[in-house]
Amino acid sequence: MVLLTPLKYLKIRYRSKALYGFVMPALISVALTWLVVFWADATPVFGKDGYLAGLQNLLTILGGFFIAALTLVTTADLPILKEPVSGRDPPTLPNEKAPLSRKRFLAYLFGYLSTSSFLLVGISFIANIAATKIAQSLHPIAGLAVKAVGLAAYNFWLAHVFVATMLGMFYFTERLQVSDLKSRVGKPEATPSPLDDVES
Repeated sequence: MVLLTPLKYLKIRYRSKALYGFVMPALISVALTWLVVFWADATPVFGKDGYLAGLQNLLTILGGFFIAALTLVTTADLPILKEPVSGRDPPTLPNEKAPLSRKRFLAYLFGYLSTSSFLLVGISFIANIAATKIAQSLHPIAGLAVKAVGLAAYNFWLAHVFVATMLGMFYFTERLQVSDLKSRVGKPEATPSPLDDVES
Protein backbone atom coordinates (compact mmCIF):
# COMPACT_ATOMS: atom_id res chain seq x y z
CA MET A 1 0.00 0.00 0.00
CA VAL A 2 1.36 3.41 -0.98
CA LEU A 3 0.46 5.09 2.32
CA LEU A 4 2.47 2.49 4.24
CA THR A 5 5.63 2.93 2.16
CA PRO A 6 7.54 4.66 5.02
CA LEU A 7 7.08 1.50 7.09
CA LYS A 8 9.20 -0.32 4.52
CA TYR A 9 12.10 0.50 6.84
CA LEU A 10 10.97 -2.45 8.95
CA LYS A 11 11.77 -4.80 6.04
CA ILE A 12 15.40 -3.72 5.82
CA ARG A 13 17.71 -6.54 6.84
CA TYR A 14 21.07 -6.28 8.59
CA ARG A 15 22.89 -8.46 11.08
CA SER A 16 22.36 -6.35 14.21
CA LYS A 17 18.69 -5.68 13.48
CA ALA A 18 17.53 -8.03 16.25
CA LEU A 19 19.45 -6.00 18.82
CA TYR A 20 18.35 -2.54 17.65
CA GLY A 21 14.93 -3.55 16.38
CA PHE A 22 13.73 -5.87 19.13
CA VAL A 23 15.96 -6.51 22.16
CA MET A 24 16.67 -2.90 23.14
CA PRO A 25 13.10 -1.65 22.49
CA ALA A 26 11.70 -4.61 24.44
CA LEU A 27 13.87 -3.87 27.47
CA ILE A 28 12.98 -0.18 27.40
CA SER A 29 9.29 -1.03 26.98
CA VAL A 30 9.26 -3.33 30.01
CA ALA A 31 10.95 -0.69 32.16
CA LEU A 32 8.60 2.10 31.04
CA THR A 33 5.49 -0.01 31.47
CA TRP A 34 6.54 -1.08 34.95
CA LEU A 35 7.21 2.51 35.99
CA VAL A 36 3.93 3.86 34.62
CA VAL A 37 1.55 1.05 35.65
CA PHE A 38 3.00 -0.54 38.75
CA TRP A 39 5.35 1.96 40.38
CA ALA A 40 3.97 3.74 43.45
CA ASP A 41 2.58 7.23 42.76
CA ALA A 42 3.15 6.77 39.04
CA THR A 43 1.85 9.30 36.53
CA PRO A 44 -1.67 8.46 35.34
CA VAL A 45 -1.78 6.95 31.87
CA PHE A 46 -4.86 8.76 30.59
CA GLY A 47 -6.29 12.26 30.91
CA LYS A 48 -5.05 15.69 29.95
CA ASP A 49 -2.17 15.46 32.46
CA GLY A 50 -1.46 11.78 31.85
CA TYR A 51 1.45 9.89 30.36
CA LEU A 52 0.00 9.66 26.85
CA ALA A 53 -1.00 13.33 26.71
CA GLY A 54 2.49 14.36 27.74
CA LEU A 55 4.00 12.29 24.94
CA GLN A 56 1.69 13.79 22.32
CA ASN A 57 3.43 17.18 22.44
CA LEU A 58 6.89 15.62 22.34
CA LEU A 59 6.04 13.32 19.44
CA THR A 60 4.52 16.18 17.46
CA ILE A 61 7.76 18.15 17.81
CA LEU A 62 9.84 15.11 16.92
CA GLY A 63 7.68 14.48 13.86
CA GLY A 64 8.61 17.91 12.52
CA PHE A 65 12.28 17.25 13.19
CA PHE A 66 12.13 13.91 11.37
CA ILE A 67 10.45 15.47 8.34
CA ALA A 68 13.16 18.15 8.26
CA ALA A 69 15.85 15.46 8.41
CA LEU A 70 14.11 13.50 5.66
CA THR A 71 13.98 16.61 3.48
CA LEU A 72 17.66 17.29 4.08
CA VAL A 73 18.71 13.74 3.21
CA THR A 74 16.61 13.45 0.07
CA THR A 75 17.52 16.87 -1.37
CA ALA A 76 21.23 17.00 -0.50
CA ASP A 77 23.44 16.18 -3.49
CA LEU A 78 26.48 14.91 -1.63
CA PRO A 79 28.74 12.17 -3.05
CA ILE A 80 29.12 10.59 0.38
CA LEU A 81 25.36 9.99 0.55
CA LYS A 82 25.48 8.07 -2.72
CA GLU A 83 27.92 5.52 -1.33
CA PRO A 84 26.50 2.18 -0.17
CA VAL A 85 26.30 1.48 3.54
CA SER A 86 29.28 -0.76 4.18
CA GLY A 87 29.85 -3.69 6.51
CA ARG A 88 30.14 -7.44 6.28
CA ASP A 89 26.36 -7.71 6.22
CA PRO A 90 25.12 -4.30 4.96
CA PRO A 91 21.43 -3.36 5.01
CA THR A 92 19.39 -4.66 2.11
CA LEU A 93 15.73 -4.98 1.20
CA PRO A 94 14.11 -8.34 0.42
CA ASN A 95 14.62 -9.39 -3.20
CA GLU A 96 17.46 -6.87 -3.58
CA LYS A 97 21.05 -8.09 -3.49
CA ALA A 98 22.78 -4.71 -3.62
CA PRO A 99 23.19 -2.91 -0.28
CA LEU A 100 21.26 0.29 0.22
CA SER A 101 22.97 3.59 -0.38
CA ARG A 102 23.37 5.89 2.60
CA LYS A 103 20.76 8.27 1.15
CA ARG A 104 18.22 5.54 0.60
CA PHE A 105 18.78 3.97 4.03
CA LEU A 106 18.43 7.31 5.81
CA ALA A 107 15.37 8.21 3.71
CA TYR A 108 13.66 5.00 4.81
CA LEU A 109 14.78 5.58 8.40
CA PHE A 110 13.47 9.13 8.74
CA GLY A 111 10.38 8.36 6.70
CA TYR A 112 9.60 5.59 9.20
CA LEU A 113 10.32 7.86 12.17
CA SER A 114 8.09 10.64 10.82
CA THR A 115 5.20 8.26 10.17
CA SER A 116 5.61 6.51 13.52
CA SER A 117 5.56 9.80 15.41
CA PHE A 118 2.26 10.88 13.90
CA LEU A 119 0.69 7.43 14.31
CA LEU A 120 1.71 7.32 17.97
CA VAL A 121 0.13 10.75 18.47
CA GLY A 122 -3.07 9.44 16.87
CA ILE A 123 -3.08 6.33 19.04
CA SER A 124 -2.58 8.46 22.17
CA PHE A 125 -5.48 10.69 21.18
CA ILE A 126 -7.84 7.76 20.52
CA ALA A 127 -6.78 5.93 23.69
CA ASN A 128 -7.51 8.99 25.84
CA ILE A 129 -10.99 9.25 24.33
CA ALA A 130 -11.87 5.56 24.64
CA ALA A 131 -10.16 4.72 27.94
CA THR A 132 -13.03 5.66 30.27
CA LYS A 133 -15.71 3.69 28.44
CA ILE A 134 -13.49 0.65 28.04
CA ALA A 135 -12.61 0.69 31.73
CA GLN A 136 -16.30 0.86 32.72
CA SER A 137 -17.09 -2.24 30.67
CA LEU A 138 -14.35 -4.42 32.15
CA HIS A 139 -13.63 -6.01 35.51
CA PRO A 140 -10.95 -4.02 37.38
CA ILE A 141 -8.41 -6.84 37.04
CA ALA A 142 -9.18 -7.29 33.37
CA GLY A 143 -8.99 -3.53 32.91
CA LEU A 144 -5.54 -3.44 34.50
CA ALA A 145 -4.38 -6.29 32.26
CA VAL A 146 -5.67 -4.56 29.12
CA LYS A 147 -4.03 -1.30 30.16
CA ALA A 148 -0.71 -2.99 30.89
CA VAL A 149 -0.63 -4.96 27.62
CA GLY A 150 -1.77 -2.00 25.52
CA LEU A 151 0.72 0.32 27.18
CA ALA A 152 3.52 -2.23 26.75
CA ALA A 153 2.81 -2.43 23.02
CA TYR A 154 2.70 1.37 22.78
CA ASN A 155 5.93 1.69 24.74
CA PHE A 156 7.61 -0.90 22.53
CA TRP A 157 6.84 1.16 19.43
CA LEU A 158 7.90 4.32 21.26
CA ALA A 159 11.19 2.67 22.31
CA HIS A 160 11.73 1.41 18.78
CA VAL A 161 11.39 5.00 17.54
CA PHE A 162 13.87 6.15 20.20
CA VAL A 163 16.50 3.54 19.29
CA ALA A 164 16.06 4.20 15.56
CA THR A 165 16.41 7.95 16.25
CA MET A 166 19.71 7.39 18.03
CA LEU A 167 20.88 5.26 15.09
CA GLY A 168 20.01 8.10 12.72
CA MET A 169 21.79 10.64 14.93
CA PHE A 170 24.87 8.42 14.92
CA TYR A 171 24.91 8.50 11.14
CA PHE A 172 24.47 12.26 11.03
CA THR A 173 27.16 13.03 13.60
CA GLU A 174 29.72 10.35 12.78
CA ARG A 175 29.33 8.16 9.71
CA LEU A 176 28.41 10.88 7.25
CA GLN A 177 31.70 12.59 8.01
CA VAL A 178 33.79 9.65 6.78
CA SER A 179 33.65 7.79 3.49
CA ASP A 180 33.00 4.09 4.06
CA LEU A 181 34.79 3.18 0.86
CA LYS A 182 37.91 5.18 1.75
CA SER A 183 38.02 4.17 5.42
CA ARG A 184 38.02 0.46 4.54
CA VAL A 185 40.87 0.55 2.02
CA GLY A 186 43.96 -1.05 3.57
CA LYS A 187 42.98 -0.54 7.19
CA PRO A 188 40.34 -1.67 9.66
CA GLU A 189 37.36 0.59 10.32
CA ALA A 190 38.11 2.87 13.27
CA THR A 191 34.45 3.41 14.10
CA PRO A 192 32.35 0.31 13.36
CA SER A 193 28.82 0.97 12.19
CA PRO A 194 25.88 -0.37 14.18
CA LEU A 195 24.86 -2.06 10.94
CA ASP A 196 28.18 -3.86 10.52
CA ASP A 197 28.56 -7.54 11.25
CA VAL A 198 31.42 -6.94 13.68
CA GLU A 199 32.07 -8.94 16.82
CA SER A 200 32.42 -6.79 19.89
